[in-house]
Amino acid sequence: MGTTFRFPHRQLTSAGRERRVGVEIEFSGLGLRETAELVHKLFGGRVVSDHRFSYRVQSTRLGDFEIDSDASFLTKRKWEKYLAVFGVKSPAVGSAIEDIVATVSDEVVPYEITSPPLAFSQLPQIDELRERLRVAGALGTHAHFFTAFGLQFNPELPDLRLETLLGYMRAFFIRYEELIEGEDIPLARKVLPFIDPFPVAYIEQVLDPDYKPSLNGFMRDYLEFNPTRNRPLDWLPLFAHINQDLVFEYPVENDLIKPRPTLHYRLPSSLIDDPSWSIAKVWNKWVEIEDLAEELSFSHQKASIADGARV
Repeated sequence: MGTTFRFPHRQLTSAGRERRVGVEIEFSGLGLRETAELVHKLFGGRVVSDHRFSYRVQSTRLGDFEIDSDASFLTKRKWEKYLAVFGVKSPAVGSAIEDIVATVSDEVVPYEITSPPLAFSQLPQIDELRERLRVAGALGTHAHFFTAFGLQFNPELPDLRLETLLGYMRAFFIRYEELIEGEDIPLARKVLPFIDPFPVAYIEQVLDPDYKPSLNGFMRDYLEFNPTRNRPLDWLPLFAHINQDLVFEYPVENDLIKPRPTLHYRLPSSLIDDPSWSIAKVWNKWVEIEDLAEELSFSHQKASIADGARV
């Protein structure tokens, strides 16, 4: 019997709709076409490919899936501009380069499957997909000592009030060490700059009980300390959804930020080939953050009401 998914107390948005979450899984060991066909067999839809390194499974019963190589050098054909510098425009030369790069990338560059936004109640179906991938031969973090495959959640927030956002930030800082405790973090994740920790000074600022910023002040404080997507919990997609102009005032990776009402939580490893590992186990740890965030948000709201009454 597999691990049962837990769900947070706040399962609905402020509009009364079930909250959603996107899931991204990195792996190797299976071809992109093979993976796309597996998704199609499980969820229906139709397989489409714009490029040999990028596939989509459209109109499944859950929505549209993307399966591609996690290397823009391949998927965006960035090598073409380097050939153009030397006056090389031969399709045959480009194809040969792709073949060489693809062979190397099979060892070091993960493939990534990105789900559509899923209602929380649909998450068990993604764990079924994970199991199908494992049985088909998908490999995870420990396939090679230099790989750093990860799992990512993009949970939609229940609302965008300041006390809610501050509750999530504080809950994450309080529980982060517990979140990664026992995680089998690969050497590459430890050595290479895939995910940088939050600055201690920023954590201390946010956890200070007297920290009571405005919403814009909260976002500016974050961006002063963290003008980057490279954090275990990336807030830039959410902040860009709230106020894109404010976010783009800072030296952030504008072309890589997709504004949406979600957080972007990067987990340190994907153990997809381990039969004892599941997305449910990892998700249930995140739910602990959700529940603490709710408590902290409520406490902040009560404190704000009390401060207002004293005034």
